[in-house]
This record gives sequence, C-alpha cells and structure tokens, in this order.
Amino acid sequence: MRRRTRRSVAVLLLALAVGCADSGAPAGDDRAQASASAAASPAPPSPAGGSASPAVAPPGGSATAVPSAAVAQRQPGDRIELFHGARVVVPAGWKYDDGNDGGTACLDAVTLEACAVRLIDPEAIRRDGGEIAEPDGESDYGWYLGTDVPPCYELAPERYERTEADLPLVSSRILERGFRPVGSKTALFRRYALTCEGKQLGTARLWLLPTSRLAVVALDTFGTTPAAEVDRVVALLDVEGYTA
Repeated sequence: MRRRTRRSVAVLLLALAVGCADSGAPAGDDRAQASASAAASPAPPSPAGGSASPAVAPPGGSATAVPSAAVAQRQPGDRIELFHGARVVVPAGWKYDDGNDGGTACLDAVTLEACAVRLIDPEAIRRDGGEIAEPDGESDYGWYLGTDVPPCYELAPERYERTEADLPLVSSRILERGFRPVGSKTALFRRYALTCEGKQLGTARLWLLPTSRLAVVALDTFGTTPAAEVDRVVALLDVEGYTA
C-alpha cells in the first residue's frame, strides 16, 4: 500500500473503522446503543466498570482477558501524539502520521506503507469532502468504512497485484463480538476473518465508541505490528479530550 493510497483508503478503504461510550461503562444513549447491539446478536456482557479486564470468548473457545487501561502500562520510549484531542500512546520505534490533522491517523511498528492500525474520525473525513460509511457493529464489513468492498491488493499487496480488471475482493465475516476498554471508556469490539478467493488473509479488529463515533481498526494481514502491542495502545488511548 502506498502512502497516498493510505490517505484515500481513509476516505475509501477506510475510511475503515470503529469505538464506544463517552463514559467508563456504557451509559445514557451509549448504554442504549450497546444494549441494542447486544440484543441484535449474541455478545458477551459489557464490563461493569472498575479496573478488571473484560474476558472475551471467541466462538467455541475459552474466555481470554484483554488489558484494561488500569492494567496496561506505559513503557520506556513511549511517546504521546494527539489525534483530535485524543492522546495516543505510540510505542518506541513505531511510525505515526495523522495526515496533517486529517480524518485518519496511521500507526505501524515497521512502515506506514502497511498502516496496520488506524484511528478514524468519520466527521472529519466528511468535513474534508470524503465519503465514508457509518460504522456498523452488526455488519460483516463493519471494520471497513468505505462505500464499496475492499480489493485484496490493499490488504495483501505482496500476494495480489493491482490491475484494472477483475480485481479480487476481500470476503469478511464476524468471528467475535464483545466489548473492550479504550482508555476510561468501553468500546464495542468486533473481530473479523478476512479471506480472498477462498484463501485466509488474516483478521481485522474494530473498536467503536458509539457516541463520539471514534473508531480504531487494526489489520494483521501485513504482519508488521504485534497484536499484543496493538491491544496495549488501544487500552491506553485517552479519549477524554477527543472532539470530532
């Protein structure tokens, strides 16, 4: 993926996406949205608050703990970047770019050409004239906020060439539903299985804050960024000052 492709993918491919409430546990309209989501399909219960890490069980698997903001720790070399007022912890050596305060920010442990982790501000994308689908935790393509279906070369450029005709498209389905911490908030969480022409590409993960609509999307198809570090970065994301 090219650097400028990343920007258009923020508007197209990304506009990828998604996160949850503007209070520690879903409350007010956030609670209503979370409850509606849970009623629409089977999902683990939302964390009740406090510092305990929620346990999330994949279908047919056992529950595994994910780090809460209280458990996740800053590490030597971490630095802070700002994304529309949100404080982003960027691990030592990682790359970060927000497109001059645009609607998306990109993080990657190796190269921004991969851009394995994205922060998405849908409203800012619209202000810049971009098109973006509304985040939808019940859709099999909820991680992808573009207005079409992503081509395989965007997620696996080493395996698929960009051609003008007959572009193979990514197939996506929800593997896991639940809630996970984003700083002091609780985000709607989804994990998706991604395939292309019947071959496994990897997974996408989505954290969505329903009220602010701030979304975080992580892709492991590039193999550049450790999933455990992504969990830590998201758990430490301080969205108290975030403004769309």
